[in-house]
Amino acid sequence: MSRAVEQAAEKTREIGVIFNNNSGGDAAGNALDMKARLAVEYENLNPKQMGLF
Repeated sequence: MSRAVEQAAEKTREIGVIFNNNSGGDAAGNALDMKARLAVEYENLNPKQMGLF
């Protein structure tokens, strides 16, 4: 899936990705995996959010 996001990024300025938080609770782990694969870094997050990302 990260390749699809990378391809879309070549054609647009901003992309949003939604992860389904199913009963297995996979959304957070999958989002962190995608963040790592795409080498995404966040700046200026609310201090309470730092543990989430």
